[in-house]
Amino acid sequence: MKKVIGIAGTILVLIMGYVAIGPFLTFSAIKTGITEKDSVKLSENIDFPILRNNLKEQINAAIIKDATSKSKDKSFIALKAALVQKKITDKIIDSFITPGGLSMIMNENEPKKKEPQTKDEIFKNSKFSYDSMNKFSIWITDEEGKEIRFVLGREWLAWKLINIIIPFDENA
Repeated sequence: MKKVIGIAGTILVLIMGYVAIGPFLTFSAIKTGITEKDSVKLSENIDFPILRNNLKEQINAAIIKDATSKSKDKSFIALKAALVQKKITDKIIDSFITPGGLSMIMNENEPKKKEPQTKDEIFKNSKFSYDSMNKFSIWITDEEGKEIRFVLGREWLAWKLINIIIPFDENA
């Protein structure tokens, strides 16, 4: 009986350990996919439908906020323009936030101005935080000093990228 309890306890600790390090493993796989330009590896670690939806909501909210704040006197025209922009934004996100879209972006044959970054150089100033048992955030500071937040979500034992929170310029 003690053996069964010991084995069950060991299995439980191993599962909890795997869930705890899961976001770091996913983050590492995403970095590897980027440096190796491997859209398959990226696809395994991104929940595309949820990511597309989250990006659409975020960008469309920013578009509508910007349009309504710039033209108080012509709010109907501004709202109509924002809705047209929303449709365009939705189509762009639907096109590019896919495994094929990522592959196309990564395999562009543009001349490189500098050497490609290594896996350790990508996201080197990252900060990590558990938001809950099922959500994990990676904070990365861009060149302008703004923090971009990558959100991983957990479904059972697997962690996947589900959101990228972009810091929109309030003055734009």
